[in-house]
Amino acid sequence: MNKVIIHAAYPRTASTWFQESFYPNILNYNFINAKNFREFIQNKETKFNFKEINQNNNLIFCDEEIMNIKKNTLDIKSKAKKIKQNFPGATIIIFIRNQIKILESKYSFYVQNGGTKSFNKMIEHLFDTNKINQWNYFEQITLYTNLFGRNNVKIYFYEDFKANNKLFLKNYISTFNFDIDFNAINFNIKNYSLNNNIIKYLRFFNQFTREKNFFEPDEEKILINIPYLFYITRKIFFNLNKILSKNNIKLEKNITRKNYLRIINFFSESNQKLISEFNLTCLNKYKYPL
Repeated sequence: MNKVIIHAAYPRTASTWFQESFYPNILNYNFINAKNFREFIQNKETKFNFKEINQNNNLIFCDEEIMNIKKNTLDIKSKAKKIKQNFPGATIIIFIRNQIKILESKYSFYVQNGGTKSFNKMIEHLFDTNKINQWNYFEQITLYTNLFGRNNVKIYFYEDFKANNKLFLKNYISTFNFDIDFNAINFNIKNYSLNNNIIKYLRFFNQFTREKNFFEPDEEKILINIPYLFYITRKIFFNLNKILSKNNIKLEKNITRKNYLRIINFFSESNQKLISEFNLTCLNKYKYPL
């Protein structure tokens, strides 16, 4: 096997765009789609199935499940160990994003996909299930540097990509010597946040449909199921979202002061360690909780 790159992706850090618009177009690497990798990372099989994959080619994997905490699946540490066992010489790529912004984006995504909980209830759920720990960047980055070595773990800021994606990608391509036609890259956004007012209306209508994506529907409030309502409301409100002015939901204004301080306190120690031990001083620039 030649070079292996594993993008341990956090949801809401442009991972969908990389999976659909960037990695598949690299000529000197084979991109393995997330579905194939997810079957390996979620089950108890220790060996990756290389069926129909040429092991002599350079490989790229990118999947959000690596950093995700879900019921009835392996924890983050066990997933990392599986990756090390199967790809001991891999280069690990991790994109991080301000935890406040990522929670705001996550809530928007949650409502888009049928969620009925308030923002405050979602935050409490993340703490109660310890899913909040997936954004403890210091813990996860330390895990991978201990397994693969610091030189083989590359940390990037989503904020740098968002600020100037073309400049960012030129440097990214150069770092890994990717063979790709830069002018052919589609820079259209794959996922987007909803206007705060649309979130309120969509959350209301979500109580009348059993359609729920990416989370456990049995934990949601369902008053009655109206067939096709999920798809009708998505079409109407998503089109409306395109013409409304940007007014994204804000964490501090939509949860209790107690829970907001709980979030700040939870992440600040981890982020301070990232600065002191990994010299990630851009956390100050992008106003991460400190």
